[in-house]
Formats: sequence, structure tokens, C-alpha cells
Amino acid sequence: MDPIVDRPAAQTTRPRAALRALLDRLLGPHAGAAIALLGAPRTGKSVLVRQAAEAMVAAGAAPGAVLYVPLHIPGFAAAPLAEFAGQLDRIAAQAGRRPGALFVDDVDYLPDWLACLGGLAAAYPRVRIVAVGRVRPGPTVPAAALARTLDRIELPPVSFAEYLDIAGIAPPPGPPGPLEIAAGTGGKDRTVVGGLNKAFVDYLNAGGFPEMAARPPGAALAGPVAGGIVKDSLLGDLPARHGIKDPAAFGRLLADIAFDTGREVSLIGLAKASGAAKNTVRRHLDLMEDAGLIRRLYRVDDTGRPFRRAVAFKAYIANPSLRAALFGPVAADDPAMPRLVETAVLDHWRHWGRPDRTYYLRGESLRVGFVERDPAGGPPVSATDVSWPHDDEAGMARLGGLVEFLAETGARANAVLHRRRSGVERAGGIDLNFHPAAQLLYHASRGELAAPAR
Repeated sequence: MDPIVDRPAAQTTRPRAALRALLDRLLGPHAGAAIALLGAPRTGKSVLVRQAAEAMVAAGAAPGAVLYVPLHIPGFAAAPLAEFAGQLDRIAAQAGRRPGALFVDDVDYLPDWLACLGGLAAAYPRVRIVAVGRVRPGPTVPAAALARTLDRIELPPVSFAEYLDIAGIAPPPGPPGPLEIAAGTGGKDRTVVGGLNKAFVDYLNAGGFPEMAARPPGAALAGPVAGGIVKDSLLGDLPARHGIKDPAAFGRLLADIAFDTGREVSLIGLAKASGAAKNTVRRHLDLMEDAGLIRRLYRVDDTGRPFRRAVAFKAYIANPSLRAALFGPVAADDPAMPRLVETAVLDHWRHWGRPDRTYYLRGESLRVGFVERDPAGGPPVSATDVSWPHDDEAGMARLGGLVEFLAETGARANAVLHRRRSGVERAGGIDLNFHPAAQLLYHASRGELAAPAR
């Protein structure tokens, strides 16, 4: 069996950064555990596994011991995966070389795929079983069973560092130090980012999708690519395959979140706006989050403690570029741009923060974009705000809530991700550490950003 590989796409598309992590698991000593490559639509999952298949063959896998099975194609919908795995196992054993691999794409079509593919991986240790899909295993799966049977790789939207690399744009100056230490030389340094913000705005509008990151900078997100993105994200068969009775309502809710990404919402408000029951809206949101389409951020009070009953939350699209695909590009000074910047910050947060400990603050007078809590129940670890104003004075006035929160809670680290500023500026007796947002997100996504002291 020769690998079924779309060679033009696999060989002409620049590999995502996640390819190295996938190959490490495919070629390393990980027998007995299935690998799940999960991500939202149009993040490049299928191309990535085809590139991995080519790499396995080049690395010495036995001829015929690598197979790609796309379950979305009707002829493969009922594919005998156990027979395939058994045959690949025999080929690898006879050759005495590197293990074989069975890549099962669009695994969401397979009922109870976690148990099925986990069982195959345990039964055929000479074959790496790779599941490629959109939806994470649900909360009903025991954590211990998940750890034994699944090695998970999340494929997020294209990071800002990946985008600059793909687009061939020169990187910004060297990385800042820890977040509680200012980058640059202090003051209102407006030259530190140079022309980086132009590339950053282009990235927010289109660069989160691999196929668009490779286009000439500034080219419109339009035509077949944009249509395909919208179709796969809003009008695809994901809702129907997961029991959503009204896929159109699911798509409308996702479009509303994309347009107002970063807005505070509530189940009651969303239900009233859509005319759907609260439980229906909750189910839609849960599926969107499990499929990597959105992220929800919950509130803390003025002391940094989460509310026992989460009535309000912020809803973000996981990929800021989805907004432009739906509604057109956003200019740097558009009122929606600050929320797109905040959306990108949340997407990159995993590189320097703990998403599971991250909240936002909205009180009567205090507002802070991101608050990271101490897991032991102590005071907040850090507070971060995003400031992307055209008017610097208006932007500084907005940071009053951050200053007051830092003074009251004693959070050890802070950062202000600004449009231009770099360095330490004192406000209300607090040293605020300014970082150009584009520069910081670049270095964070390259793994060059030191986290604040915990």
C-alpha cells in the first residue's frame, strides 16, 4: 500500500511549526498511544499529516507501511481500519525498520473514535495511529484513560511569528525580558516597532490561515479561499455530525461572536438575541469551544477571585482572521481593531501564560483585559491590558483600572501591550511595563519570551 498523499499541496506548502512535534512522536518511542492532531477548520491539518507521511517515508519507513485514509470521502467512510492497521503492522515487522503509520483524517466521522483508535494503537505497537479531527474528546472521557490512549497535538491558527516567516517579512528587534521587566530604553519610543504594525494588521485580517499567510502582504482575503473558510467554519457539517438540530442558528451565533469578538456576553443575552433556549445556546458554545472555533474568558471580582456563578463572560473567536473572512478587513484605526488585537493576544497567551488560570476583570470602575490567578488561592499573579488607541492620552486614561487593580491586589507582574510604546512608565505610583503588542507576540510565539516570576 503506497501512501495516499496530495504531493503538490504537501510539497509546495511551507510546513507549520507543529510538524516537528508530530514527527517527534511518529519517529520516537511512543508505541501504544494514538496521536490526535486536532484543530479548527482551515488550520492546515490535512496538509500537515501528508507532509508527515512524506517525512516518514524519507526517514526510512518500510515501503507500503504508511497509509492516509480520509474518512470524509464516501468510499472510505466505512474503511476497515483494523485490517489496515494489521497489514501495516505486518509490513513493519517483516521489514524490521521504522514503524508504520495509519493517518485517519476527518476522524469526527468515526463514532467513538477515541476508543477505536486507542485500541488499534495498543494492539499494533509497530504502527503509529494518527487521528486528525476538529473536536476534542469530551469531558466524559476520564483523564487517566485519555492519558493512556491519546497523545494530543493542538494545531492553532498561524502565529504571528509563523506569519512573518511564511510572508518573508523581517522579524522585529530582539525579545524583551520577563514581563515584569520593561523592554527597550523607556519612555515613548515610537520607532521600536518600525513598520511591524502594518504587517501585524495584515496578519490580524488574514494571516491566521495558512493558505492566506503565503499570499502577497496586503492582498484581500476574498474569492475562493475566503468562501472556503466561511463554508468550512459556518456552513460545514460539523454541527450536524454532533447533533445540532439547527446548523443555521449555530452559524449565525458563530458569525455574531466573530463580529463582536472580545465583547462581554451572557447566556441570557445570547438566547434573547437568537430566539433560542439557553440550553441550546450553551450547547452551541460548548461545541464551538471543543472544536477550537471560539474561546470563553470568565470574570473575576476586584480582588481577583472568580465568581461562583459565571453569568457573564467574554467570547472570542480563536482565529481573529475569521472576522475579515466574514465581514471584510479592519483598518488599524477602526473601532473594532483593539478587540482584534486582544483576540490575538489571547490566542498567543499559551506561549507565556496559563490559559486555565486566566480571567478578565470588569467592575463598576475597574477593567483589566487579562488577570492570571494564583492556583493556590493567593493574590493574582499578573495583570495584562491591551491598549491600541490612535490617541495616546485616551489610551492612558483607560489604564486607570489596571493601576488601581495592581495597587489593591499587589499582583507581582504587569504588562501593557501597546500600539507603539516601550519601556516603564509610572502611573498612580505603579510602574507599568509597556511592550509593543506586535513585537511581544512575535517573540512569544517563537518561544523567546520569558514568563514573569511566579
